[in-house]
Amino acid sequence: MQAFFSKILHGLKRAAWAVLPPIALASLCAGIVWNTIHGDRGSLAQERVRATIEERQTRLAQLNLELRELNERNAMMGDSGPGPDRDMLDERARQLGLQVGRDELVFPYEPSQRLAPAER
Repeated sequence: MQAFFSKILHGLKRAAWAVLPPIALASLCAGIVWNTIHGDRGSLAQERVRATIEERQTRLAQLNLELRELNERNAMMGDSGPGPDRDMLDERARQLGLQVGRDELVFPYEPSQRLAPAER
């Protein structure tokens, strides 16, 4: 009886050693394939990075456009160039005219009653 169990055990060992290497190799290959797709540097991660880059490039283009517009407005307000734009000056004067502190007094007068600029 012991010889019978010995033969069965020996057959099981041979079967295990025959099946174990292919299973180990298959699981190793499956792990490599999974990591290629889902890993930190896998194809799905690359797609997320590409999408993030596209979003940030779009935002950068918007910010560059906004910067260009602000620089143009600044150039119109400055002393350099052809001179200040009347519309920009009017807009700025209205902004500043509506901002009066509580402790300041405002004296309205007619355009003909303007004060002469102070001499230095």
